[in-house]
Amino acid sequence: MAVLALYVGFVSVWNWTDWPSSTNLYGLLGESFIQGKTNLPIEPSPLLADLENPYLTSERAGIPVETDLSYFNKKYYMYWGPAPALFAAMVILLTGQIPGDELIIFLSISAVFLFSFGIIRSLKQRFFSSIPGWLYAVGIFSIATSFPFLWILNSPDIYGAAIASGQAFLLGGLFFALPIFGGGSAPRWRLILAGAFWILAIGSRLILAVPVAVLLLGIFIQWILQARKNGNWAKPIPALIFLGMPMLVGLILLGSYNYVRFGDFFETGLRYSLNPHDLWKNIPKGWVFNPRYLLSDLFYYFLTPIRVVTRFPFLKPYWGPVDLFARLLEPLGIPSIYTIDNSVGLLFTTPTLLFAVYLIRPLFEGWRVCVQNRDAAPGKRLNQAFSFEARFTLGFILLAGIAASLPILTYFYVSCRYMLDFLPLLNIPIVAGMWQLFRVHNHFPIRRWLTPLLIISFVTYSAGIGFILALTGAQTRFDDLNPTLYSVLFQFFRY
Repeated sequence: MAVLALYVGFVSVWNWTDWPSSTNLYGLLGESFIQGKTNLPIEPSPLLADLENPYLTSERAGIPVETDLSYFNKKYYMYWGPAPALFAAMVILLTGQIPGDELIIFLSISAVFLFSFGIIRSLKQRFFSSIPGWLYAVGIFSIATSFPFLWILNSPDIYGAAIASGQAFLLGGLFFALPIFGGGSAPRWRLILAGAFWILAIGSRLILAVPVAVLLLGIFIQWILQARKNGNWAKPIPALIFLGMPMLVGLILLGSYNYVRFGDFFETGLRYSLNPHDLWKNIPKGWVFNPRYLLSDLFYYFLTPIRVVTRFPFLKPYWGPVDLFARLLEPLGIPSIYTIDNSVGLLFTTPTLLFAVYLIRPLFEGWRVCVQNRDAAPGKRLNQAFSFEARFTLGFILLAGIAASLPILTYFYVSCRYMLDFLPLLNIPIVAGMWQLFRVHNHFPIRRWLTPLLIISFVTYSAGIGFILALTGAQTRFDDLNPTLYSVLFQFFRY
């Protein structure tokens, strides 16, 4: 309840009951769905129809357009996934009000936290039962304040709504499918919900097909191992059907949705968007997603320092290119479409990521962690190795998190909000890593108190940085929408 209250504070700019409105595109699409339509109830300028190619910025100069939308056959469409609009339609039917995207973001971020909480609770019961309660609470707090949760809440818009919704469905699917990892079984209803949530994740954010594919691969490998062990190859087939059927139905519906709009099962509308990056010509060139951006994106997403200013809130992200990075990366010949909106390095905002790095060796190299047993004879060791089930489960979650980052690290546009596309999955091995670190070093006299100090310091720092950066936000709306509170804080910290 405390975490959800914190989220309400940020999304309402600390007005609590009066939430400032942001975009409402998902609400408008939900209203269109109720009316049996797929286009948005926004009328494009009739001047666009007279242009030979309205998708080029140079040709539509001076014509007012909705740059966040796709234009096709004299109508506006959304190129974001439609799944959140289904729930917006439910809100409209229940309340008669069109919800803003700030509500979609709040519900989605809250769902990400709650599903993550459920996942780490299950992992604690299965693999970390000896972890003390205070460390369990630290893990929950680490997830709740993970960057960029608060940043997205304080800067709600259609971009954040699409990303946050996808993560809510992705983590929800993992929560329901979790018993299957490690050789367990799951009732049919969990399999159905896992498949439904994962196709809704893809229906919110198409690039989430990458981590979903990794998680499905883990499930299939586990079923194959179990079938081989039991000698019954037909046993996994019913489970496969229950998991796969919602996904198959969802894929057919997504393809049909695209066909109704654009006459192509695979066209999402991104190519027809009216944004200033001329995607109409740059997508065929392969300049939107390109491995050439990998090194540059790694620099900006991991190494960009936090910008320090002399007045409240003291810390801000970098806006635009970082001069040092631009000089170092100039020989790569990166296409001119490449854009840096805002950036701040995970090395400076989320040092807890090192706990996930710590987890890699015991998971993937089969390294058996040995610790000195204080009560044993000198030289005698006590094994603290992960079981195969733990390594399999945590390994595939970590792999899925890394896979989720690949589309972002090859994308032409850098922005803090895109960290939300992969960090929620990585939060799980981050918590598992800090628990394993404690479990390994708790048997040493000095390390048993240094390790908790290190863990608490990293988590507190990450939470504090995330909190301060969120006060800035991508839209810097705190000082505009709650000037009284902002002025009080500004004057307080002035001295």
